[in-house]
Formats: sequence, structure tokens, C-alpha cells
Amino acid sequence: MYPSDYGGAFRAASVLVVAVTVPGSPATYGISNFSATAAEYQGSPTFRTVTLSRSPCDFRGVDKTGQNGPIAIGYGNSATVSAQVGAGTGGMLPGQTWYINVQNQAPTIGSTCKTSTCNLLIGFQWPR
Repeated sequence: MYPSDYGGAFRAASVLVVAVTVPGSPATYGISNFSATAAEYQGSPTFRTVTLSRSPCDFRGVDKTGQNGPIAIGYGNSATVSAQVGAGTGGMLPGQTWYINVQNQAPTIGSTCKTSTCNLLIGFQWPR
């Protein structure tokens, strides 16, 4: 979480970073979709930008290879990023660490948190 003095409140200028390491096995999954959704928690709806990247705090444009930007970007009051997981998917490979990056920003208007805090929760869908 940035800034590091977070103290339990997701402020307007904060960036939330969640690290996810893909398990080394199994190498493939029957249902190989991973997704993460950021939504408001005990507050007013807040538009957010969410990315799934090999780098923390990465809000560049999409690069499906993951080398020069996030592989997925989501926008909205309930913003979702998703990718395929498993060997041969071209997405999140076993053993790799990925970062879910969240900020209270809209590409066209900037900051979207208009109160002292704009708390959120993140829900995950794991491959199986």
C-alpha cells in the first residue's frame, strides 16, 4: 500500500498494490481464468483504475506480453481485471508474481475520490 502510512484509509492520492504469485502446480487448470474486482466498501461509489501487471504501480497502456505494461486494465465503480493462467496461455504463468494496482483515478478527469477516504474491497476469482 502506498503511501506506507496508510493507517486503514484508502485516500484520494493512494495506490493499493496487491501481489499475487501463481502456484507452480498444477501447470494447467480446467477453468483457467483469474480475475480481481475492486469495488467501494462502506462509502460512496468511486471510479477506479485497476491494472494487472508484472510491476507494482504500473498504470501504463495494455501490453498483452506483460513486458511493457499491464496485461489488463479495468475502469469503473466496480473495476475488474482478468487473465488466463497456466502453461501455454500467454498470460499468468506458474511461479510468476503479478500485481493488482488500484488508484482512485479516471483517465479523462484525474482524481475521483472527493472525500477524505474512498475505501474498497477486492474480490478474487481463482483458477480451478
